[in-house]
Amino acid sequence: MSKKEILCPFLKAYEPTTSSLWQFASELQAKGKLGRLEGLLIGFDVVRKQQGAWKAVCGTAPDLYRLDEVPGISHVDLFQKYPEKLDAAAAEDGTIALDDLVSIKKEIAAEEKCSEINEASKIETGLIFLGSGGDPDTGKVPLTSVKKFLSGNPVDDQGDITFSSMKKVADKCTW
Repeated sequence: MSKKEILCPFLKAYEPTTSSLWQFASELQAKGKLGRLEGLLIGFDVVRKQQGAWKAVCGTAPDLYRLDEVPGISHVDLFQKYPEKLDAAAAEDGTIALDDLVSIKKEIAAEEKCSEINEASKIETGLIFLGSGGDPDTGKVPLTSVKKFLSGNPVDDQGDITFSSMKKVADKCTW
């Protein structure tokens, strides 16, 4: 039986250990510039919803191959299934705007027949923007970096991913 794919581009890029929640968050901090507190809290929430509260309290890491089975976090409106939409939205200078990522997310959600864009989908949009080296001040990110990130490959100029940076990006989005 073949191993399932890691659907989250960020987790696919860094493939953190799943030996414990602490190690999971520590590796994402070292490799992916995700704040350790953010990694612990997000990981805890995923484990709680995925495997139960007891496993989360015991420090179990998320099952990276079953992220599509997590109530409230799973979503089918994934950017990587629609690369042509990214190409169509690119500016002449080879960048894509955060507003365009939001618009594309809305289109994908409609095509995937999502009743609404859930919070995880909104977070995914900000994570892709920052993980691809997007500049929150200009609202732009290189398209090549977005495609590289969505393919599950680290981007050299990735920014820090913290609650603060995600909020800054989220505040610029109109859902």
